[in-house]
Amino acid sequence: MFNRNYTSGYLQHDVKIVDGDYSGHKGYVIGEVLYYHKKQKRVGIRLYKSLLQGDSIVFENIDKGRPVNKIYLKNQLVKEANPDEVIEIEFDYYVDKGLVRKTLDKIVMERMQKTYQKAMRKIPVTMNFEAKIGELAKLTIEKDNHHVIVKSTQNVEKAKQTPLDQQRIYQQLSKLGSTPFELNSFYSDCDEGLSMPIKELNEMRRNACDLLINQLSTQKIHHHSIQNTPQLSYHGSFNQPQFYVAVHSLEQLEVVIEYPIDNIVYPYQKDIDKAYDVCLKHHKTLIMMTSQVMKDNDIQTILKSDIYSQIQTIIVNDYGAYQAFHDKNLIAGHGLNIYNSYATNHYQHPFLVSLEMSSQEMKQLKTDLSHCIVEIFGKTTNMISEYCPISQYYFGYQNKNCQMCKQGSFALKDRKREIFDIMVDEQCRMHLLNAHTLYYEHWKQLSVGGYFIQFTNEDKQRVKWIMDNFMNYQSLDNIRQKIKFTFGYFKE
Repeated sequence: MFNRNYTSGYLQHDVKIVDGDYSGHKGYVIGEVLYYHKKQKRVGIRLYKSLLQGDSIVFENIDKGRPVNKIYLKNQLVKEANPDEVIEIEFDYYVDKGLVRKTLDKIVMERMQKTYQKAMRKIPVTMNFEAKIGELAKLTIEKDNHHVIVKSTQNVEKAKQTPLDQQRIYQQLSKLGSTPFELNSFYSDCDEGLSMPIKELNEMRRNACDLLINQLSTQKIHHHSIQNTPQLSYHGSFNQPQFYVAVHSLEQLEVVIEYPIDNIVYPYQKDIDKAYDVCLKHHKTLIMMTSQVMKDNDIQTILKSDIYSQIQTIIVNDYGAYQAFHDKNLIAGHGLNIYNSYATNHYQHPFLVSLEMSSQEMKQLKTDLSHCIVEIFGKTTNMISEYCPISQYYFGYQNKNCQMCKQGSFALKDRKREIFDIMVDEQCRMHLLNAHTLYYEHWKQLSVGGYFIQFTNEDKQRVKWIMDNFMNYQSLDNIRQKIKFTFGYFKE
C-alpha cells in the first residue's frame, strides 16, 4: 500500500507531522544496488527480502523505478528470487549505489483484491404465491414493512394433460440470481391440477422484484421535519442585499474602508483592535471571523480578550465556536458547511452557504433566503495544516514561530505548473489557497440577503480594482488577464 515514513503525529506532539523526506510512495527496503552493467543495461542487486516477477521497485538514490518483468539469477530467468541472492534487473537509467525499495507486492495485491471481489450481499425476502383455477394468480414479495403484489395477465386454467406442480412453481419463482434478493421463506396456496405458462411465472417474478427494488430505493429513511421554514420564491422581493467584505490585513482594510460598505469582516488576530478602531472611526461595523480550526485554548483566548466585549457579530466556522460565542450575534460560516434546509433550520442564524452549492440548489433551500449570504469572490482555502512547508524548506524541520513567512510571498507549484499561494496564520497553520479565484459573474441575479467578497493576500492595488468593479456593479472582465478565475460549483 502507498506510504511514506511514519510519524507519531499529534498524539505525541511530533514536530514532524508529515514526513518530508520523500514525496512519493516509499515502499520498503528489499535490497541494495551493487553495480550497473552499461552494455546489457542491467542493475545488479543483492536482496535482503524476496522479489517476485510482477512486483514493482524503486531505486532510492535516483528516485526512479519500474515493474519487475524479468529477473536474472546467474544469467537465468527466474520468477522468484530469495534473500541473499544477487540478481539483475533490466533498467535504462544508470544507477550504481543506494537502496532498492519494493513499492508494489504482487502477492499482497492479489490477496487484497480477493477481499472485495466477493459476491454482493443479498437481501432476504419472503414470497407468497396464490393460484386458483379460474382466477388471476397472485405473487407477493415482502421485506420487513415493505411488500409488493403482482398478478398474472390471464386466469389460471385447469390442466388438460400435465399439471404444474408445486416444485416447478418454487423452482421458477426462486430464480433471483441477478437481483439483490435471496429467498428466505416461500409459501404457496395453489389448487391441484392447475396449468399456467412458465413464461407467466417468470414475468411475475421479474415485475415483483423491480417493484420492490424501486420501493426500497426510494424509501424515506428519516422522519425529521423542517419547522416554520416555508420555501420562499427565489425571485421574491428582498431589501437591497448587503455586501460583506473580508480583509486579512490593515493595508487591505485601508482600501476597503473608503467604500460604502456597512459590514467589514476581519479575522481574529493580533491587530484586530486596530482594525476595530479604524471601523469605528469610519462608522463601519466590524464582524469578527474565527478560524476553521479552533482548539480549546484558541476559544478561551478570544473569550478573555478585550475585543470580545466590543464585537457584536461573529462569523463562526466550527461547532465549538458556535456553542462558545452564543451570547453574540452569530453568522454561520463556511466551516459549518451549510448545504441543505435541515442545516439552515438548525442554526437559525444568517449563514454563508456551502462553497459546494450550485445556484440551482440555493433556490431549493426551504428557508428565508434573506438570511443567505453567498461568497461571490475570493481565493478559497484548499487545505489548513499544522505542517509548514516554509519552515521545512528553510530549516529542514518544523521550527514554530520562525517568522520566515513574513520575509516574502510563498506558494506551491503542482505538476501542471499551477501556483497555490500559501498564507500562514498566527498559530503557524498553513492555509493553502486555490490557484484559481472564485468569481461568479452573475452574482446580481442571486436573490439573497448578502454578497460575500473575500480578500486574502491581494495587494492594495488589486483590492481597489476589484472593489471599484463590484461597487459599480460591473463585470471583472477587464482584469481576467491578471487573475485566473473559477466559477466553482455555481454552475452544475
